[in-house]
Amino acid sequence: MTKALFLLAWALSAQASFFPDSGPQLKSQKLVMDPQRAVVAERLLNSFHQKLAPLVSSQGAQLVVIPQWEDERVNALASRIPGVWKIEVYGGLLKHPELDEDELTLVLCHELGHHLGGTPTASRLGWSACEGQADYWSASACASLLHDPESTALRLTQMYASQRAGSWPELGVNDETRVERTFYGYPQPQCRLDTLLAGFKGMDRPACWYYSPK
Repeated sequence: MTKALFLLAWALSAQASFFPDSGPQLKSQKLVMDPQRAVVAERLLNSFHQKLAPLVSSQGAQLVVIPQWEDERVNALASRIPGVWKIEVYGGLLKHPELDEDELTLVLCHELGHHLGGTPTASRLGWSACEGQADYWSASACASLLHDPESTALRLTQMYASQRAGSWPELGVNDETRVERTFYGYPQPQCRLDTLLAGFKGMDRPACWYYSPK
């Protein structure tokens, strides 16, 4: 492989995860997989792929969803190589006793949002939607896959809040922050909840991470 092609492949494979790869909740959990949960998780991954792979195919790529059962991190990750858009789901997330099917689905949708969410992007070649945009896209595109979207978003953002400093997210409360330029990293927990709820309801992206000059 030439140096130019190597650099292209490296840039395309830049990664984006649901949780920051740090914090006590994301360390090795050493959880034992319940056999029934394994069956449910495999079925969920297959169903997600079947329903959403056509969106990726319409962009000229192949969606691959990869369970990494032996990796105990509580996370999922989006990456690309030419022609293949990947979502890897780690065993710590699949085995986690506090995550139900709706929450796993929303995490998967967030990772797909890095691929399909569009601008604003936060990667070298502009393919990966930033965290706030991936949240927003996941909620707007995947609400129909969830039994109780608002409760799912609340539980997931509370889990996110448990491993970082910041506000504890609540329904009926809003992050009143107004950014002066778009924030491309991981928003505060309440801001992430506000973004998911806005996506569910078809409202504008919240100003706690997204800057609009209007």
